[in-house]
Amino acid sequence: MDSGWSKEFLEAGKKRLAGDTARAATADEVKDLRREAGALKEVGADLVLENRLLKAQDLITSPAYTSWAIWTTGSAAVA
Repeated sequence: MDSGWSKEFLEAGKKRLAGDTARAATADEVKDLRREAGALKEVGADLVLENRLLKAQDLITSPAYTSWAIWTTGSAAVA
């Protein structure tokens, strides 16, 4: 009985258990990963913009800014 394939199989299993799982990606996997990366970039950009808007809104409604706006313009209706 030829045990060459079983020895190779066992060695491959040991490598995978040790964390060696490198292999070439298929074309479909690459497309899916690129699509997912694009979607994640979009979500990240949306979160950055939302964060900036919230910070700007917080700044404008802060008592320090309101006091400064009244002092510089004479009116609280700045925004």
